[in-house]
Amino acid sequence: MKILIYAAHPDDETFGCAGTILNHVKKKDKVYVVFFTNGEGARKNLSEKSLKKKILNRKKQSIIVSKKLGIKKAFYENFEDNELDRNSLLTLVRVTEKYKKIIKPDVVYTHFFNDLNIDHKLVSKAVITAFRPSTRENCKQIFFYEILSNTNLSVGKHLFTPNYFVDISKFMKKKLSICKIYKDEIKKKQGRSLKDIKNLAEYRGSQSNFKFAEAFQVHKIFH
Repeated sequence: MKILIYAAHPDDETFGCAGTILNHVKKKDKVYVVFFTNGEGARKNLSEKSLKKKILNRKKQSIIVSKKLGIKKAFYENFEDNELDRNSLLTLVRVTEKYKKIIKPDVVYTHFFNDLNIDHKLVSKAVITAFRPSTRENCKQIFFYEILSNTNLSVGKHLFTPNYFVDISKFMKKKLSICKIYKDEIKKKQGRSLKDIKNLAEYRGSQSNFKFAEAFQVHKIFH
């Protein structure tokens, strides 16, 4: 199968579904990732030189991560971090459709549509729109993944309700090792420590009778 992951920032693919990616790769599925933004710049008062250095470093980390995860190819768009709302939904949908046509995925993973982060919300909305029902649609499965200190902080009537669980017990140690590559994104006091990542996987495992699991909310499954 061909698996396509849409992520707002380099690191979302790892925090959200690294174990699931490793599981797909073990099964000989071909996994691709699309990153919409460079993941740097927002909320940081950086000089232009410092910002360019951080963007380059994040991309280098992402390339290393992709190799360790076994991702066949990663695609990088260059929208500004945490400013996807400056673009029309049509623009984001066209980007989403571009990779849909290139990969022709069987399965898609993306952000939960009511994440706290605006980039996550808009990427999810673009994916839902681009993969709307059609007689020519190849993709039969779409799942929303969760991001610590984000999905769990969403508010309103639409909260993340996992109903699909993947056993990542064999991949938990490797997931934690890969998460450490994005060292600036490990937050000891903000709900994104390695311990928090492990605790979430253990909690999702307890909900699904696994030792460790990643949880997803199903958007659609067609057979």
